[in-house]
Amino acid sequence: MFPVINPWMFMNPVMTQLLPLGAPQMPLSGDVVQDINPITSWLSPNLQFNFAGNPTVEKDIHANVASYGRQLGTLIPAVLALAADNDSPEVEKLRSLAADIEAVKAKHRQDKAQLLKQDLLLLKKEDPEGFRVLLEALTD
Repeated sequence: MFPVINPWMFMNPVMTQLLPLGAPQMPLSGDVVQDINPITSWLSPNLQFNFAGNPTVEKDIHANVASYGRQLGTLIPAVLALAADNDSPEVEKLRSLAADIEAVKAKHRQDKAQLLKQDLLLLKKEDPEGFRVLLEALTD
């Protein structure tokens, strides 16, 4: 009796002995060299759009010089300093944007401090000696 095989999977070694010409190259059974780079960012908030310029240069600047946030963090204060006496709606909108950004940063700093405090209290409970050594290292 012949073994039951799925031709779309691997070729059964018993079957290859029964075939007169050896194992034929079946789908998904031979050497496959392929760059698999699935698009996994369809729903990601990290979408990147490049409407102008050279994408390679843009990527290099973003990765090695300054992220978009760092670039805006430099530009917004500079523009607000230049527009210090200006009360136009555009400048007020920029001031509001800067205040909103600072509020989000402050919230994240507070969240990080709270998480750190929880971790330190847990360390103190579970490893008092490690907690003591850490405190000594931080106070030096």
